[in-house]
Amino acid sequence: MTLGKGPLTLVVAVFAFGCAPGKPAVRQTLPADPWTLPRATSTEFPDDPAALANGYVGVRVDPLGSPARDFPLFFADAYQQAGEEKIIPYRIVGPEIGFSLAGKPVVASATDPARIDLRTDSFQNDLPSGFRVVSHLVPGQPVLVQRVFGEQLTVLADGKPVTGWNAALQISPTIPGEPERTGAVLVTRTPEGVVVTWDFRKDRARPVVFSEPTDSAWTTDIQIEGPVEDQRAVRGLIRSLRNGVSDSSGQPVSPFGLTSAQYNGHVFWDADIWVFPALALLDPDRAKSIADYRLRLFPAARRNFAEWAAAGRPTGHKPMGPYSGTGGAKYPWESSVTGRETVPGESKFQDHITFDVAFMLQQASALGLVSDASADAVLQAAGKFAEARSVAGPRGREIRGTMSPDEFYTGDNDLYTNVLASWAMNGGKHGPDRFALPADAETFLTYDNDGLRKYKQAAAVLAVYPLQHPGAEKQAAALLARFGPKVTANGPSMSDSIHALIGARVGEIEPAYALWRKDLAEFTAFPYLQFSEKRRRAATVFTTGAGGSLQTVLFGFCGLRIDRRSAPGSVWQTPLRNGYVLSCRPNLPAAWKSVRLNGLSVMGKKVSLEIRPGSVQAR
Repeated sequence: MTLGKGPLTLVVAVFAFGCAPGKPAVRQTLPADPWTLPRATSTEFPDDPAALANGYVGVRVDPLGSPARDFPLFFADAYQQAGEEKIIPYRIVGPEIGFSLAGKPVVASATDPARIDLRTDSFQNDLPSGFRVVSHLVPGQPVLVQRVFGEQLTVLADGKPVTGWNAALQISPTIPGEPERTGAVLVTRTPEGVVVTWDFRKDRARPVVFSEPTDSAWTTDIQIEGPVEDQRAVRGLIRSLRNGVSDSSGQPVSPFGLTSAQYNGHVFWDADIWVFPALALLDPDRAKSIADYRLRLFPAARRNFAEWAAAGRPTGHKPMGPYSGTGGAKYPWESSVTGRETVPGESKFQDHITFDVAFMLQQASALGLVSDASADAVLQAAGKFAEARSVAGPRGREIRGTMSPDEFYTGDNDLYTNVLASWAMNGGKHGPDRFALPADAETFLTYDNDGLRKYKQAAAVLAVYPLQHPGAEKQAAALLARFGPKVTANGPSMSDSIHALIGARVGEIEPAYALWRKDLAEFTAFPYLQFSEKRRRAATVFTTGAGGSLQTVLFGFCGLRIDRRSAPGSVWQTPLRNGYVLSCRPNLPAAWKSVRLNGLSVMGKKVSLEIRPGSVQAR
């Protein structure tokens, strides 16, 4: 397949300077730095302030490092327990904190070098007036620490000078009837500067926590010997994932983490298929939290199955009729904190979600993140659902009236869904193919009666990756050539991520690399290079898109593979559990001389891989 072999220099320019249209240009741009995400891009979206999140609280900060009052806060433990069971946006009601230097108010502008420092995950800004601010969240706490510096600095609360002043904050929900929260702000003068601590904990009786930002998270890192823009982008992707997933709060992993009310904080296949694989080796504790969430709601999935069967097994077309079988599970497409289905309309018939969960849990078990027994229980229940959801047909079992991952179509025998259903009924193995797999004389198709029309997002090629179905892998190049160009330009970024990943695996490395860079340029052309769900407007921070793009690096260019079969032509591999193996066949683009995967976790042990074209060294 040819992904589009335009001049690489043009693609580099697009990536470096952004491409979102229709906004005024910024006069200053920081030089590219592998550890810095700058506010200034070639186009400016002033309504997208820097997002800080740590899995417990998510807050946007203004150019002076204070919570942005026009944007809500989100807490990992603040979800509606009734109705839509959705995340609750909060707003601060309390003193306006400002600053002055020698009696003159401090004012920031779009030309200031505001940035996010990736080493410490802190917001920083240095103004020409001599004012400097560093803001960061305390790990494991809903506490924002804002350190400010400057000669003759005064902190103002509602325009009045304060020092050593502690005030109660009212944190009000934007959803009527939900409880308010309390907090406190403390201004402390130290020899190093003034510290403003925003304490959003419900228990204000505990002492205020102060900590310096650290770079401890970067004991695990991806180091690219190549363009600095690529290095910065990859670290930005890692940061987005780490901030979007908590390793200990036990709360859901939504497509936007704690940075937006989009999708109501609910959980989709994004968590299982797009985020988990990106974190499984880099940050297993966070990956494990996704698996633990699904296991915790396994009883709810069993309840959903029983209710579905009792209702006559409704589908996207018509009910299948009574069913007396038991033992199945049915995970919701849009899962709330209680595990109930909350999505309206036909999306509830994206039946592949139950198999997605089982697929993820088998990988988690292979990596030692969850017990074999718990993962196998979900797999068995998913197999029962596959049986109950299908009927026997002349080509094998059929799943009728299901919504494809394409999402533009509800019909019969979606390829991705049926491959997974067959995998589940086979006890977590590909083959034999028990289900009808749509195809014509040329390749597999997306679903029965596929008119090869426009698709919202990648669907048929997902059988190649992440499913790694042997039959689909044999057709990988042909499937990519046939379906890749038909994805709508207004779709999410994950399509390009998958196309680039597969392209790298089938030897179209340079076009795949160009596509990956173009995709990043379009979806991070916003302040602080924050990943957006949309190309032309800031809808950040889209954790799902970051996960897909990082998978392109790990499983495409670096050539990693988690499967029961090692990568064809692999030059390094190590056994996992249950017959799985982690293998590597490098597919590095020419611009990358090497990639070092530092501090990966494999079966509880740390390993670093130095990947070069044709070779891998482990240490």
